[in-house]
Amino acid sequence: MEHLPTPHEDEIVDAELLPPDHPGPRTDEDVAEDPRPGRSARIVAAAKGVLGSVVRQAGTGCRHAHQLTRHFATAAGVSDEELRRLLVKKQLTRHTALREEADERTAEVRKQLQRLDRRAAADGWTKSDQEQAKELRAELAGRERAQTGLATRPFTPIQPTGDQITSARNRTGWKRAAGLLACTCGALYGAVQAPAVFLLALPVSAAALWWLGRSEPVLTERPVPEALLLPELDAPALEQVPAPAQEPAAQEPTSEPETNTAVPGTDPFPIARATTGEEVTDCLRRALLAEGVKVEEVHSPERTPWGWQATATLRSGTSATVVKALRDLDTLLKVGEGRTLAQGDPNASADVRIRVLMSDPFAAMPEAVHHAPHSLSILHPADLGLSIDGEMTEVILAGQHVIIVAVTGGGKSAMVRVLADHITACDDAVIVDIDPTGRGLGPMRDAAVLRAYDDDSIAEALEALVAEAERRIADLPPHIDNWIPTPQAPSIHAAVDEYPQLTRRAKQLVLKLLRIGRKARVTVILCTQDATADIMGDAVADSFGIRVLMPCREADVPVVLGDRTAIGKGWLPHVLIPSPGDHDPADAGTFYLLAPRHRAPIMRKTRHITPADAVRRTAERVNAGMTTLVLDGVGTEEPAELTRDVRQLLEDVIDVIDKSPEDRIHLDQLAIDLAAYEPVRYRGWTRDDIGDALRSAGVRTTTVRVAGTGRKGVYRQDVADRAGTP
Repeated sequence: MEHLPTPHEDEIVDAELLPPDHPGPRTDEDVAEDPRPGRSARIVAAAKGVLGSVVRQAGTGCRHAHQLTRHFATAAGVSDEELRRLLVKKQLTRHTALREEADERTAEVRKQLQRLDRRAAADGWTKSDQEQAKELRAELAGRERAQTGLATRPFTPIQPTGDQITSARNRTGWKRAAGLLACTCGALYGAVQAPAVFLLALPVSAAALWWLGRSEPVLTERPVPEALLLPELDAPALEQVPAPAQEPAAQEPTSEPETNTAVPGTDPFPIARATTGEEVTDCLRRALLAEGVKVEEVHSPERTPWGWQATATLRSGTSATVVKALRDLDTLLKVGEGRTLAQGDPNASADVRIRVLMSDPFAAMPEAVHHAPHSLSILHPADLGLSIDGEMTEVILAGQHVIIVAVTGGGKSAMVRVLADHITACDDAVIVDIDPTGRGLGPMRDAAVLRAYDDDSIAEALEALVAEAERRIADLPPHIDNWIPTPQAPSIHAAVDEYPQLTRRAKQLVLKLLRIGRKARVTVILCTQDATADIMGDAVADSFGIRVLMPCREADVPVVLGDRTAIGKGWLPHVLIPSPGDHDPADAGTFYLLAPRHRAPIMRKTRHITPADAVRRTAERVNAGMTTLVLDGVGTEEPAELTRDVRQLLEDVIDVIDKSPEDRIHLDQLAIDLAAYEPVRYRGWTRDDIGDALRSAGVRTTTVRVAGTGRKGVYRQDVADRAGTP
């Protein structure tokens, strides 16, 4: 029979194999008296220990959460430096907002003015439009000055005090505390409304608290955010207290003579005190340094009949730096406004030619040369005047479109008169007179082969010119690129004045002529007071081979020259002063020129032809026989013979105008004056009756201005020309 072991037989071992202190094998009595718990009891005990550890760590997490919440709510983690930068950033934001607001307001006024100009250019100017444009231009000028002041004013913050930083910290804390309270209230409200969601959130919250209890939170100030590390927000550098000056050690006298190392003076002085070249260069150097221009030296002084000129070599910067300082240089040098000029050197970017005008550079301007009829060719250069250096300004007009930009009183009429004088002296060129205001070439209008002063005749003339240009291009032989002017097929030059006042159709014809006329030798001499793209449309910059800038607006300069940096290079027609009236010519007739032979920004002055001299020259050429032109029948009809009654009307109108202070009269006033002059003959005549009678007689009626009021009227010269009387 197999032996079965006793319950504790497996524990019976050889006593000799046990260590001396071993208690020996366990007996049944020992098992009965063993106090240790069983396996289930041990599991329960272990679970209680783990739960207690989790609860204790969660409790620690609660304490840490309280510390973090308090640290956040009191803004203790935000450093004083960060708060200081935040306060300064608010000042920077306000400073930037002011500049942006000024830019937006200026742009809005500019858009309003542009919209008004476009509408008026298409529909004609009314008195209300002119008044509104005047107000807008004045407002725009003020806003541009304010905009420039804000742009040049640096950001200079006011550093906050300690109390202000403390107040900022308190405000931040209150905001954070209010945010935490709102979140807590929201959580409680959600627990009441959705208990199931709240119960699900409890384990997540317990886990989060347990995680927070693992280690002590770091309650320190955070570093300043990178977004606040702007140079504008930096604290001002502390002023260094200068160390007490030490007396220099006594030096042994030497037998060598001392060298004069004194630094030259830096205080500017009037240039009128300078009598030598060295004094002039020193005067200019001081003035430039005083305006912050980094000039290396001023050299090559030259005395001129009108003042001084010298070259400044810059250590850094460009000619634009000097141009920006010209107004202040006028003050430092004690010369007139706009009398200091600067011109960059395209071959040496560091050199700037400076001219200081102490007297009128064109005081000894010679008169325009008298040319006999048919003595010139349009292929010969035309003399427009003299430069400030005394050189003739010659341009070839054949095949060149011309634009003349000048404000009222700038001298457009003088420039056009010089051009017309040259053209009408050529036997292979003619001029066409186009002016919606009715004045046209004035004393030289009789030399024009065609005249158009109202909307219908202007459109008719321009259509004929476009057709002539197209015909010439079609007739060009294959071996000839451009039309060759002859007395039988002359070069045609259309003098178009007041371009913005043309009708939309007329402007389209002018633009077409600008595109195709050069090859056909049918070109445009275009005059305008405003050359912005909104007014001129496509007729800007590269359309014109000859660009004349007289006293004009600053905005016109880069547009006409096609170079946004033109002013910085020395193109300064906008600083010229237009004539305010007949008794003060100011800078009228002074101009800058961009043409094939003239690319430098040099001041020039056109030659002056008086109205009386212009009348004499015109009469001489008309009597000698002008070059004729036939444009599909336009302008070739002979005027009808005057009847006795019509001639009497014209003579009476001339007598009435001669009794008035102006050389023109409104039709409504003419009706009143004629009725008073000849009551029997003109009793009951209205302004419309007189206008119809004059137009039937071949006298043009147009809008004229008398005493500042523009209404339909007539010029004495037009009536006298038709009547054949002086």
